[in-house]
Amino acid sequence: MRPLHCLYFLFLLCLLSCAKPQPPVFKNVENIQISLEGKQISLQADALLFNPNAQGLKLKGAQLELWLDGEEMGKIDEVYDLSIEAESAFKVPFAVKFPVSKLKGGFLQKALSFFGGKKNMEAEFRGFVRVKAYGMMLKIPIKAKQKVKI
Repeated sequence: MRPLHCLYFLFLLCLLSCAKPQPPVFKNVENIQISLEGKQISLQADALLFNPNAQGLKLKGAQLELWLDGEEMGKIDEVYDLSIEAESAFKVPFAVKFPVSKLKGGFLQKALSFFGGKKNMEAEFRGFVRVKAYGMMLKIPIKAKQKVKI
């Protein structure tokens, strides 16, 4: 009976010693492409993130809101199957569409900023990403801000 207790104790010790994976760290947004499609603005870009974990992860999905200068523009709901190396940077492509009418309050100035690339805007991403780590699916919250020149 004693060996069974030791085995149980070792299993419990291994289970408790596994640290919860750290969330990917938001670094930057790159390759921003904006187009006007009728009365919709389409924004495509790559989010650059860093995996601080000593073990690789698998990115399964993202549900984020995009805010520009404090106004919600649209939602990103993407499904992925990306393998992420341990302690490395990686890119996640995303796309979001929102109506031109969301650019209220100084519409002309914001529209010119969008298409002229003359103004930095504050982009904020709120939501979560789903990753598979250590054989378990985890929901990791994301809240990141960045000044972007579009």
